[in-house]
Amino acid sequence: MAEQLSVMRALALLPLVALVSCASTVQSDSADRAKLDTELAARTAGKPQTCIRLDEAVGTQAYRDVLVYRPGRRVTYVNAAPGCTGNDTDPIFVNEVHGSQLCRGDVIRTVSRTGGFQTGFCILGDFTPYRAAPR
Repeated sequence: MAEQLSVMRALALLPLVALVSCASTVQSDSADRAKLDTELAARTAGKPQTCIRLDEAVGTQAYRDVLVYRPGRRVTYVNAAPGCTGNDTDPIFVNEVHGSQLCRGDVIRTVSRTGGFQTGFCILGDFTPYRAAPR
């Protein structure tokens, strides 16, 4: 019941065209960031894209200054979004969506899981795809 009230409070604070809540984790430990760097080193960076489809905006992880989307095994999208998690170690990400894509310039708001109040926001940059080598 308390969790439902928190969600309702968060939604009341965010008059958005559409809401997409991303299940995510914030990786603040340097070992976790090193693991991400190692994963990306084994992939080939592609040309940055201004948008990704909403169905690709899944498997979200946040590394303080970077949001990572993993829609599948073959591609990982990295978006530099400084300050997106603020000081919250386990925020809920709420996307302002204006169509069927998540794009550069879109606003991501963070909401506290425990209090249901807004803790910060960030503005997305380009999405850099990192693709696994073909088999």
